[in-house]
Amino acid sequence: MLVGRERGAHGWFSPGKHSYEQLLENKAVKDWISLYQSVGTRTYYLRCLEKVVKVSGLSPDKTVSYWRLESYFESARQLGPKLLQTCKIAPERG
Repeated sequence: MLVGRERGAHGWFSPGKHSYEQLLENKAVKDWISLYQSVGTRTYYLRCLEKVVKVSGLSPDKTVSYWRLESYFESARQLGPKLLQTCKIAPERG
């Protein structure tokens, strides 16, 4: 059984908050995501951040600081291959 938002009679999610919206309560996350204007990009990055935080056990602040200090790919390499799979990013081969 799935846990989370309730589903209506047709199996669709009922109106409500998205699971990643709680991340927006964090000032570091809010500042970081405000850099992106596209709604699609913001939504994708917040969903990805939610998964990375869950898998890595890092706080949203720490994760965002990794992404701000270095390129996304370098940060993901440091956090391990499991995080690369979380957002479906393959490491460079060399």
